Amino acid sequence: LENAVTAEYIEQQLTALADEVTVSDVFVMKLRHVQHLARRIRARPKHGGRCASATPIELLRTLNPTPAVCGESRPVATEFIRTQEVFDRGFYGGPVGFVSSTVGEFCVAIRSVLCQPRTLHVFAGAGMVPGSSPVDEWEETAMKMRNVLQLVTDRGPQLSLSEQPNINTLWATMLIEELIRCGVDHFCVCPGSRSTPLAVAI
Repeated sequence: LENAVTAEYIEQQLTALADEVTVSDVFVMKLRHVQHLARRIRARPKHGGRCASATPIELLRTLNPTPAVCGESRPVATEFIRTQEVFDRGFYGGPVGFVSSTVGEFCVAIRSVLCQPRTLHVFAGAGMVPGSSPVDEWEETAMKMRNVLQLVTDRGPQLSLSEQPNINTLWATMLIEELIRCGVDHFCVCPGSRSTPLAVAI
């Protein structure tokens, strides 16, 4: 139900801005510790429409937050979260990515880590729908955190730059070390194959 509600919401938002909005059938995306129901959603900007001239940030504001991290309906769910949650979500649930002159790519910071001096804040969540078991959802949240927690436990000694196993871990390690040297003390990394070297370097 959660996947269907989120997909329907995104399709409705894109239909107002784009032509040829397509939503794939649901499929299972298997990860190391958990698996997810997923869909591929594609859209083409309307010719001369608002989407064609909208900035990536404006498009992000249209889509975010989705029901997957906020709930439905969005105004009611947002107000409930603000009044009932006892902590500040910070970057959690927000879009994280980049924009260039020709392309933009964003992920939703759900299973993620906020790095502060001597402290890592690990984030994960669950979607509550009619029929959900709070105990089962809590256990699922713990499983979702395992992918992140295993990166920072039992790592052994840190490798020097010359000992890095490949170019990806080398550039990630050099980047993180330089950012720390320049005074950066907060990192938010969304799990994914392209961000793994950064997560390991941190």
